[in-house]
Amino acid sequence: MVAEDDIKKVVITYTVDFYDYAGNEIDTGTVSVTLTTECPEEPGDTWGLKVNCGLSVRCGKLEENDLIAKWLNKLGFRHCDIGKGRSGRNDGANYDITIDRSSSRTVQNGKAIGTSCKCAKCNDIEDCVAKEYIQGMKNYSAYGNNCHTFTAKGLSKCCMKSNWRPAFHAGPDPTCTKWEMKIVRIEPWGPIYELVCVEHSPAY
Repeated sequence: MVAEDDIKKVVITYTVDFYDYAGNEIDTGTVSVTLTTECPEEPGDTWGLKVNCGLSVRCGKLEENDLIAKWLNKLGFRHCDIGKGRSGRNDGANYDITIDRSSSRTVQNGKAIGTSCKCAKCNDIEDCVAKEYIQGMKNYSAYGNNCHTFTAKGLSKCCMKSNWRPAFHAGPDPTCTKWEMKIVRIEPWGPIYELVCVEHSPAY
């Protein structure tokens, strides 16, 4: 259900002249056509459909504040995040982002949670990404819950697609939202259980 205030309307009015068979004008009237979109207008972008909101995945070397960071840089580890502009880090690289406007996806974090991705504004998407990073940092881990994990979740939960992929230390499946123990095989001594992802947030 879309609130009436969220429906943008454009009314086009035509003037129509009516004539008889002899070509004499007998009447004049008007016909109005109303065009609507479920998406509210975003300033500078009439239908709220900006291609990438100026966002990209930005990666580069870790800031070498200690010996561990220097060691990780030598091993090829890179910091990655979602933001505007160039990376600004040594050995920096940017990966393209596009906003996925499919109706099957919704904003899954932040102030616009539940909003269809086809109607999400750029500030809704940016807020979603920010919340994903803030929540992730509360339980930061060098393996399984770090900047690569947050970036993957941000792309997945905040209506984005990208050619970027996380490094191994993001964890086995950073977009998994539900894990269950399942029997993966039966051995002579009994069943073998394994933690399996049974529910994902959208692919990016």
